[in-house]
Amino acid sequence: MRSNWFAIWLTVAGVILVVEPSSAWAEGFPRGSGFYFSLPKMLAVLAYFLGWLFACSWIDTDAQELDLERLTWSGMTAAGGVVGLVLFWLMPTFLIGYVLALTMLVVPIAAYLLGRDAQVDPVQRVLTSKQVKRLLQKIFRVDLGVPDDPPRPVPLRIRFLPLSSETARRPRRIQEARGQRGYRTLELLLSECHRRRGNGISVEVGAAGGMVSYRVDGLPHAAVVLGPGRADGLIRVCLTLARLSWPAVGRTVQADFPCQIEQQRYRVRISFERQELKGQLNLRLYAETQEVRDLATLNLAPLVLQHVQRFFTSQRGLLIICGPPDNGRTHFAYSLLQAAKQRQLEVASVEWPCDVHLDNLRWIPAEVNAKERPAASLRRVLNELSADVAMVGDLDHRDLLAVATQRAAKLDVLLLGVITAEDAVSGLQKLLDLGLAPAGLGRLVTGIFAVRLVRQLCPACKVKYRPNAELLRRANLPADRVQFLYRPPDRPQAHADTIVCSTCQDLGYRGRSLIVELLVPNDELRELVKHRPSISVLREAALRTGMKTLSDEALRLALEGRTSLLEIISYLQ
Repeated sequence: MRSNWFAIWLTVAGVILVVEPSSAWAEGFPRGSGFYFSLPKMLAVLAYFLGWLFACSWIDTDAQELDLERLTWSGMTAAGGVVGLVLFWLMPTFLIGYVLALTMLVVPIAAYLLGRDAQVDPVQRVLTSKQVKRLLQKIFRVDLGVPDDPPRPVPLRIRFLPLSSETARRPRRIQEARGQRGYRTLELLLSECHRRRGNGISVEVGAAGGMVSYRVDGLPHAAVVLGPGRADGLIRVCLTLARLSWPAVGRTVQADFPCQIEQQRYRVRISFERQELKGQLNLRLYAETQEVRDLATLNLAPLVLQHVQRFFTSQRGLLIICGPPDNGRTHFAYSLLQAAKQRQLEVASVEWPCDVHLDNLRWIPAEVNAKERPAASLRRVLNELSADVAMVGDLDHRDLLAVATQRAAKLDVLLLGVITAEDAVSGLQKLLDLGLAPAGLGRLVTGIFAVRLVRQLCPACKVKYRPNAELLRRANLPADRVQFLYRPPDRPQAHADTIVCSTCQDLGYRGRSLIVELLVPNDELRELVKHRPSISVLREAALRTGMKTLSDEALRLALEGRTSLLEIISYLQ
């Protein structure tokens, strides 16, 4: 736009000279001997003018890229330059006018940089001491001990896809979202979450804006702060993509919408809770995949593998997998399905929605519609099911568990179900609380898995150390048998805005390992549950079955150097 105006002014000036060329050398034009201006002062004014144009152009582009108040900041910078020039020409003294002009230009630029740096990652900030030192290093060719700028991340290609019920290639909701403020912010957050290998984004919204944190390897990591306009625009764009309306105070809305980041497809589940003066926006990314890890690569205990072989041999009953959400329950279930398929068993999945689509796996979704409740949809699909092993999905509700147990009572199929519980004994107790009769538990439940994901130490930067006796005593480890353990490195605060380890992004951990606890009910446990004992009595009886607990498996990972004692301390207490 600026180049177009410049071309227009040049054209007007050219037309005037062509129409009346004598106006350039008319006799009445006042003239002198020339050189009435100071060349240094003219260069200073020219530098001011060029700096003003560059600042306007950079702020306009940067604000558009970061989804900031583009018109506001560009207008303030342009107005500051104009006011500065006016003050410069009004002042009788050049130095005073020039200082006033610079002040009027620098103030909006500094205000933009301060506001900008508060809403971007530390490595993207420009108004920091390290960035100033880097600039001085480049200008004066001196070494101030500051590394060069880290390479800028390559922009990721993001596409929002049509819903299963939409037939248009570019649905109206996507076009509407693209025209709203907050669309670019959503793209930036999804790109950064994908780049960090995260699976969730949380935004705590208040009057001052929104605090963004990414969920990486099961833990939240605070990242950036969004201004009020960006936070509000982000919420509205997410609601538009999910075809949701703005909720009333005290209400929560949630829905899904699909997207694709590079070659990876995601199902993004949005949940927005609105309060009087605040709100909570959660985005959970479910990656669609066509492969899961093989059981042989999960480093399971030999006894667990033997029981799995026996489960597949009997091919009947109900096999429960429990654990907190986002701890590998579903992927472990599909690893079991894959193992059953490798043994030439007929496998199927009725889970809905489903993000794992294995080759040669029949998917018969128990899709819920307006005329059926979830339990009715599950009953309809299970009654028509013909398979040796099948995944039924979430059984955390009483009616869903009742449908699954009724189908498992025919004893012609092994059903895999998922519930939320801390460990295997808690899962057993929850089955009873959900209405499963003790007799049905003893006859139908073949085993209860409890799974957790434990963060693995980064192989590139983990530190080997000799633990003290007190630490080993608290972990119930013999001091004479443990010589070395591993932990994340200490990160000095001086390098808080610099990435030292590119493998783990200075988190100290990269990826997660699965630990498994398996409870196989025996005659003693079946008889005990008829009297509804306490959880402690059930746990003692479960240990007598030879069950390896989650703490045992977590400790084994620490001794192998794959995780730290700090990571598994909750299992050891």
